[in-house]
Amino acid sequence: MTSDGRPLRVVHIGTADRVGGAARAQWRMHEALCGAGVDSRILCGHQSVDDEHVEQVPAMRSLRGKAVRKLAHKAERWTGREYHLLPWGRRFVQHPWVQQADVIHLHNLHGGFFPIKILPRLARAAPLVWSAHDLWPTTGHCYFPQMTGCQCWTGASRCIDPSQDEWYPLMRNTSRWLWEQKRGVVAIARPAMLSQSAFTERWLREAPITRDREIVRIPYALDVEVFSPADKGDARRWLGVPQDRPVVMFSAVSLSHPRKGGVAVLQAARGAAERLPDGLTLLAAGASADVLDAMQASAKLRVVSLGQIDDDAKLAMAYSAADIFIGASKVETFGQVFSEASACGTPGVAYDTSGVADAVRDGETGVLVPPGDVDALGSALFALLTDLPRRSALSDRGRALCESEYAYPVVAKRLIALYENRIRAFAGLGHGLRGGAGDG
Repeated sequence: MTSDGRPLRVVHIGTADRVGGAARAQWRMHEALCGAGVDSRILCGHQSVDDEHVEQVPAMRSLRGKAVRKLAHKAERWTGREYHLLPWGRRFVQHPWVQQADVIHLHNLHGGFFPIKILPRLARAAPLVWSAHDLWPTTGHCYFPQMTGCQCWTGASRCIDPSQDEWYPLMRNTSRWLWEQKRGVVAIARPAMLSQSAFTERWLREAPITRDREIVRIPYALDVEVFSPADKGDARRWLGVPQDRPVVMFSAVSLSHPRKGGVAVLQAARGAAERLPDGLTLLAAGASADVLDAMQASAKLRVVSLGQIDDDAKLAMAYSAADIFIGASKVETFGQVFSEASACGTPGVAYDTSGVADAVRDGETGVLVPPGDVDALGSALFALLTDLPRRSALSDRGRALCESEYAYPVVAKRLIALYENRIRAFAGLGHGLRGGAGDG
């Protein structure tokens, strides 16, 4: 509630409304804030839900706008002017939601919908908070520079792989110029940077682009009413999963993506399955069927593909059906899937790396093993599958932690406190220039 008695107005800006990990995190913040009485809205590049509080960037809804975006993206790719040629900056800044906002909460801004140079203009309309769902806010082009050892986040060198595995590709390596441009607009816009793990917070404090900004750590919100334990037998029957052996779950957009470590998961699962009398079933959510078919090499390892699951209630049933959730990500800003699993009473087994170490607390909510050690991953999986008392203790602790730290009311309270601090600082600087024209 603001000083004049009306609800706090927050507009979120992100690539999508709720499809994808970052968008789901954004959506859950939005839901948590709405539940706390905040007037929260989402302005996104790609809309998938029909909701009066969600709107696609107006210029991208029409056929003409889509054609312009396609041409701009092609020009950006060939010239290296990533996210600098989109011609609708003025429409962003003059959008009624932006003009009326008390706070503008930025999320993923890459993906070809947001002209990065308008950040200073947005900062004149309202104070900015920027969630680092990946590390792109700190780099010249990478979203996870650890994957290649790239130093483009320092500004001292160019990006090692401007093609980014065909994600956001550049034909000209302009990453040093892009880093300079980003550093400039962030310095002017002065957003508060929001991290969700100790790893991400440390990174933001070390990266030259963000180290002088206010940096706050607040974990991802989770609807613990939806993500809650269900009877495993019922969940398996509902999903059509056989009940003749232990069940382990893995979730990723693609098993073959090197950052997610799908191959290591399958190797670890196969190793554990061979040591179990009846083997095990691996539930794979979001994994591509062709990779799964290719990995069906062991009679003791049954792989069941659940496909892409965008419905949280169905996803919660999948977590509840599993005895353990396994992951082998090389780097994450948090590891949202592990908190979802914990809320459903399913402990995690994972590499002790990056933000995963916040999402899986070793010995409390799951088991962590040295990064890259597939044998240790498989051994930890086997040990936990054969130790029901320990698994039950981890399950109880994980659920309790989700209720106390990730539940909507808990996170909403912390977000609102951050917003109110930003609003006070904004007012103290004498800002509030509503209605100014944007670039582009």
